[in-house]
Amino acid sequence: IAAALHNDFEAAKIAGVDDALSAKADLLAAGCLGAAMSGSGSAVFGIARDQAHAEQIAPSLRANWPWVAVAPTISAGDHLTITQEAS
Repeated sequence: IAAALHNDFEAAKIAGVDDALSAKADLLAAGCLGAAMSGSGSAVFGIARDQAHAEQIAPSLRANWPWVAVAPTISAGDHLTITQEAS
């Protein structure tokens, strides 16, 4: 799945895409198996081998992307709510 990720908008010259592509490159350089922007670039995600791998990658990304979050894979029909911890 990670190798097949593709988004046609990545080639578009629209606002925000350059930042999204930079985040995607950082995800791949940090060790994600694959990465892509969602939709027109409002979010970028990376795929890791497992939760432990994701938790190993995340800290190296937070210097440039402080809102990086590790989210588990969920089954169809389930939902996930991510809340920010108080600092």
